[in-house]
Amino acid sequence: MTTTQACFALPSEFWARFVDRQWEKCPFLLKQLFPTPLATPDDVLRGIVEACAAAERNRSDDVVQFFVEHARLEADIKRYLPRFADRSLEGYVKRASQALGGRQIGLVVRDYAAYDVRTWLRLREFLRPLYELIGLPGDSSQPVVLLGNYEKTPFGLHADVYGAFVFVIAGRKRFRMWPEDYIRCHPEARGCLDFLPFLNDAITLEGEPGDVLYWPSTYWHSADSREGVTASLTVPVLKGTWSSDDRHLRQQMLRAVEDRLEAADGIERRVFPMAMLRDYATTIPDVAKSTTRTLERVLREPGFEDELKVLWLNHVSSLGFSRVPPPLAHARLGSDAVIQGDPRFPILWLPGSDETLICSANGHCFSFNGHPKIPMLLKRLNSGEPCRVADLVREYAGLAESEGVAFDASPEDIRGLLEKRYSLRAISPADNLVAKRRVKRGPA
Repeated sequence: MTTTQACFALPSEFWARFVDRQWEKCPFLLKQLFPTPLATPDDVLRGIVEACAAAERNRSDDVVQFFVEHARLEADIKRYLPRFADRSLEGYVKRASQALGGRQIGLVVRDYAAYDVRTWLRLREFLRPLYELIGLPGDSSQPVVLLGNYEKTPFGLHADVYGAFVFVIAGRKRFRMWPEDYIRCHPEARGCLDFLPFLNDAITLEGEPGDVLYWPSTYWHSADSREGVTASLTVPVLKGTWSSDDRHLRQQMLRAVEDRLEAADGIERRVFPMAMLRDYATTIPDVAKSTTRTLERVLREPGFEDELKVLWLNHVSSLGFSRVPPPLAHARLGSDAVIQGDPRFPILWLPGSDETLICSANGHCFSFNGHPKIPMLLKRLNSGEPCRVADLVREYAGLAESEGVAFDASPEDIRGLLEKRYSLRAISPADNLVAKRRVKRGPA
């Protein structure tokens, strides 16, 4: 564990009090919760520039939203997005606002943690002890950055399906909150921008950089800025229950089914002229029967079950984040390198089809042959014990048999397995000299 990560792990006593008194009950504000900020304005500028670049590469329209006043701009937004040349959040907002005649702007970046590795590691550290108490959510979490010089939240008074922690990054933000029961009695407040008539009944919390706010899923909310540029990171805190409402994971599984159906679909497509409209009715039973047969076949395929295992393992190993940072570039591990895993964030695995092992670390899956020594190697890494690479290669390489099937793992296979886990941040160099000295050098 590094110092950078450790300082964002709050004590279990804090979380026990939080679950007892605040969790899904009432909003609260914590002043200067950490000695250093979870993310600085410079961190956020780098992260949102990376997010915008990734959205452009992937032609994705679900990552970045840009608002002018209270209207979302749908076209030609590239020139209004942040660049490294802006040098600061203030520089970006000033440039974009001036390009729009001085109007207020708002930028929303979803899945922000996938583009800022350090912040993702810190959020993971922050949330893990909470999830130990409330359970790992079935739905996926999308941390969101909101940035701009807007006076009020661009999309008005609203509620989310989850509670949230809000980390104030820049500027002073004032949050107005109302419980669901109040909004039920005042439906005219939904989505409104002028909530002055309801202010006397609001809970108001004001945060500055370094402060952390929380609101339950039952609270409607909006934010307004006292002055200048503001930036905050909203981190959903989802209920640790599993149901048909766990949309993200269920949608991923349904997409996997659709992909398989499309790949297996051999139905001839016919074009019907208007004169044959009556014939449409006769085609429905054929389509339904064919789709049912294809679906039954897809669900029996071992490969499809493996896909579902990948989705499940990635969800758990990512701690419920919908997107995670990409792997590190491949790095060669020297024989004398001393490495260790992290028992708080273990490598996970399940048996796959065709004598394979499906593994996942930090939201990324990979597979290996079903060599019976590999689970033992993973358990050893997960223990956090510092180990020398050469010792692990020597101990776990070689021939082995399981249920009458012979498996072979060469020294390079084991080294490659370790290097893969290193790139996924599942193992790291042992940075503790005492730990290194505990490792006894094995025979050459």
